[in-house]
Order: sequence, then structure tokens, then C-alpha cells
Amino acid sequence: MPYTLDRHPQEQRLVQIHFSGGLTAEDLMRLRSELTALTGTGETLGLLFNLAQSNAMQVLNSILTGLDGVPLPGLSTKAGESRLAIAEGGSVVEMILGLVGGTPSGLDNLRFFDSADEATDWLLTALRD
Repeated sequence: MPYTLDRHPQEQRLVQIHFSGGLTAEDLMRLRSELTALTGTGETLGLLFNLAQSNAMQVLNSILTGLDGVPLPGLSTKAGESRLAIAEGGSVVEMILGLVGGTPSGLDNLRFFDSADEATDWLLTALRD
């Protein structure tokens, strides 16, 4: 499996997704299915993506909007938006994404962290607020 999905030990609403290799279309569909089961509950989640690939944003877009263009449920709700942190080759980008018509918005609202630990801390704080 080219990825693992783990819950944070102290905060079950923080889900860490670590990639260890290239993703096939089948892998993307499987991961989307797993994330849909998590995000479809209506609960606000923190998602920490560890992407060490040159096409990280393309992979993330495929995960969030799917190969069929259907948005991952629960990323933007009236109750609140799920928080996303993206670790890419050592620099971590924090985004709050709302999905509008199947297209991630908020991509111009990026914040950089020095480490994945900092991003995790931010997500934990955001989930508590």
C-alpha cells in the first residue's frame, strides 16, 4: 500500500495520511473511499497530508475532488470547514479548503510551517477552537 491513514493518538479528529510511493488510479479511489467514510460524518476533521511527490498538488486535487469531479463530502459544511495541512518535501502548507463546484478554493490562502510538527500543532489547536 503506497499510503497509510492514522488517527492522532491525542486527537481522534486529526487524520494523518502518509504517502510512501506513487499512487495509481486504483489507490486514489481506495483512499477517497476511506476519506469519504471519515469526512461524510459531518464532523470537522483535521487532515495532514504528507506528500513527497513533485505532483503533490495534482494528487491532492485528485483526492479532494475525485477522478469523477465529485467533491469529498464534509470538507466545507455550515458547521465548519475541515482543516488541511500539507507536508511537501519538508515545507508544510496549511490550507482551509472549501469546495466550490468540485474545485478546491482557498488555494491562494496558504501558510507555510517549518515542520510537520508545527502543522500538527496548528491542526490540533484549530480542532479545539
